[in-house]
Amino acid sequence: MPPSSAEGLPNVGRLLIVGLGNHTHPGTRHNVGMMAVDYSVGQLLPNPGAWRTSKAIGGWIAETVLDGTSVPGMSEGWARHVLFLKPKTYMNFSGGPVLKALRELDVSPSDIIVLHDDLERKLSGVSVKSSGSANGHNGLRSMIASLKADNFQRVRIGIDRPASKDPSAVGDYVLQRFTEPEMDKLKDVALPAAHATLMNLIRTSKGISG
Repeated sequence: MPPSSAEGLPNVGRLLIVGLGNHTHPGTRHNVGMMAVDYSVGQLLPNPGAWRTSKAIGGWIAETVLDGTSVPGMSEGWARHVLFLKPKTYMNFSGGPVLKALRELDVSPSDIIVLHDDLERKLSGVSVKSSGSANGHNGLRSMIASLKADNFQRVRIGIDRPASKDPSAVGDYVLQRFTEPEMDKLKDVALPAAHATLMNLIRTSKGISG
């Protein structure tokens, strides 16, 4: 198990990992970013007390220090202090807690990795985007507005798109719960793939140290 604190490791690179979602709508398509972060925290910190509420940030946080022992393939001396965040706001206001966490950890937008749902990809498809516009995603739009930057990495998890392109139909669709077969596919394919992708980004990250 990785160490749980960066104490005594002042030069450890720091990263902020954000899972976007609506915590009031668990099991829905729009919440898959939070589901993915929950999965990754479960893999890296397999204890029930990993998450705690941070009133100062406005969300749930979990943190650990990953090193060459806990991350296969990394050399001795490599380490990253990782803070995981699930904003406690509605999706449209995610930027506020992310900005507070960024200041708390003293990192820059380029040291953020965000996991979120993506209507443009088939269910369980996973891809990476290193910067750019929100592409219609309200959580990303809020982050870009709050951070005044878009140069953060994203792990995009496909949720498919409804047949209708009407905005109200799309809004209803993302708030629908996954069906049982869809949830099985997420657990078997999407969440492990998103975790593997996240770990690759952590391995290649520079991270701010101080």
